[in-house]
Amino acid sequence: DLVKILITKIIALGKGILGMVKFWTVESGYHPLPFAKAKGHDTSAADHITQFTDCLDASDWSVDALNWAIGSKLMSGKGNGILDPDGNATRAEVAAMIERFCSHIN
Repeated sequence: DLVKILITKIIALGKGILGMVKFWTVESGYHPLPFAKAKGHDTSAADHITQFTDCLDASDWSVDALNWAIGSKLMSGKGNGILDPDGNATRAEVAAMIERFCSHIN
């Protein structure tokens, strides 16, 4: 089950989902991209990340996943043109990512 896999990844990366998720950054939140590809979903990425003023802070390995997540409306940034790709994600942000992803692939 996809949700179980995602929650297992979250717990493995930090303290669990009851508080701040240690080491779970905004950009690492898009590990679901390979799952979407495997299920045959369109994961083509346009250049959506450049709308954020801190887009150059994103790691090279995460740019395709972030472009896909932003373009698919799974992620919208933190407001004021900020994505904060290397910032810690809160429990609420991680929960929102999982919920949007699961809704998107169903």
